[in-house]
Amino acid sequence: MEKKSRLGRGLDALLGSDDAQASLSSTQSHVSVEVIEQSPFQPRKGFDEDELSALSASIKTHGILQPLVVRQVGDRFQLVAGERRLRAARAAGLSSVPVTVVNFNDQQALEAALIENIQRSDLNPIEKAMGFKDYLDRYQMTHEHLATRLGMARPTITN
Repeated sequence: MEKKSRLGRGLDALLGSDDAQASLSSTQSHVSVEVIEQSPFQPRKGFDEDELSALSASIKTHGILQPLVVRQVGDRFQLVAGERRLRAARAAGLSSVPVTVVNFNDQQALEAALIENIQRSDLNPIEKAMGFKDYLDRYQMTHEHLATRLGMARPTITN
């Protein structure tokens, strides 16, 4: 039987059907950032400090919008997905973060890390500019206000 590629379908591809998801038994909660360990399966080795700083500023303003994915290892948790969010949350001074706890083995954790990082696609400059313009037009805000709300430098919005 041919194994279908999970790439291009996000973490849902790893989790699979509703029945498979139920068997993985994920739960949502908040946990201390002190008990979350980095993943040994993280394929991303470099983290842009400016981007982390901007994400940290955004987290200070809006909180974490998407929970981190972790798995329990003893009395601690190991990160499966969301290292940038975790680093930014720590920089923002958060003591706890929202998490989804999954029951992944090592293979599933590595697959999830690969899927999460390979499938990531940032907005291109035109899409960003159009999004900024839409916000500014819709809410009659200044570039400075939008930059503050998004945790970005004002020239990034203006240019």
